[in-house]
Amino acid sequence: MGVPTTLYCVGSPLLTSAVLLALIAAGCSREAGEPPAGGTGAPATSSAAPAAPASATEPLEPEVRDPITDATVTASSTLPPFDTAGLFRASNPGWHSQNPAMFPEWLQVRFAEGRPIARISLLPQYQNGGRAPARFEIQTSADGRAWTTATTVENGCDGEPGRWRTFPLPSAVMTRWLRLLITDNCSDEPLLTLRGLRVE
Repeated sequence: MGVPTTLYCVGSPLLTSAVLLALIAAGCSREAGEPPAGGTGAPATSSAAPAAPASATEPLEPEVRDPITDATVTASSTLPPFDTAGLFRASNPGWHSQNPAMFPEWLQVRFAEGRPIARISLLPQYQNGGRAPARFEIQTSADGRAWTTATTVENGCDGEPGRWRTFPLPSAVMTRWLRLLITDNCSDEPLLTLRGLRVE
């Protein structure tokens, strides 16, 4: 005959394997051979319902790594109140262009000083991925007037819904200004939107 499995629950006496599942559901912790501090207490019950699992459709909060604080973001158009202020923090719901978008639209970043850029990442709105930029040029400038195209993205739509999409440059570029010149979104929706922008 096997040795019964035992379980200790904080504030409860020693209990046997007959109530193992009930105790786990009640949130008790299993300790290898250690009784609870204080020795005795009221018996645990299984009346407490376990916490409801998160919805399978609820998105995880996107990762925000060291959001840029020394830069200003402007746009070709904005649908108030959904401006560009929260793009580096991936604030929901993010930037919205005018409705309908009049392509080309652009997002422009002015840094406090020149910095190297090797890639950018875009975070589309969750469940509104069709509004995300589809075709765009990543451009740089020393003065905000004369622009050089570092790379052109023909399909920015691939990726999981509500997850960052990263677009590397062919080589790192030192720049004071950055611009996304957007010529289309990922669907026939009239709006162009973006929740987050990351520059690395």
